[in-house]
Amino acid sequence: MKKFKNTYGQAYATADTEKKLLFRATLITAGKRDQIDYMGRFQDTWQFATVLGLVPDAIATAAREHLIDSNDNALSRLQTLKMA
Repeated sequence: MKKFKNTYGQAYATADTEKKLLFRATLITAGKRDQIDYMGRFQDTWQFATVLGLVPDAIATAAREHLIDSNDNALSRLQTLKMA
């Protein structure tokens, strides 16, 4: 059965190298604190979760901060510039 990536998985797959490294660094730091391999779990399971509410907070927060919000903020800034 083929697995489909959720929003976080798709955002990671299409992110540039800098964003991926920031995301990984955040998960590694949180993983050391919590003694959990968040990056490994993200790659194995959580990028395919069908319910994003089940994704651990450390992963969801890092994804929104480094993979998703930065794209939305850039788009928002671009739209604001076009309106001026």
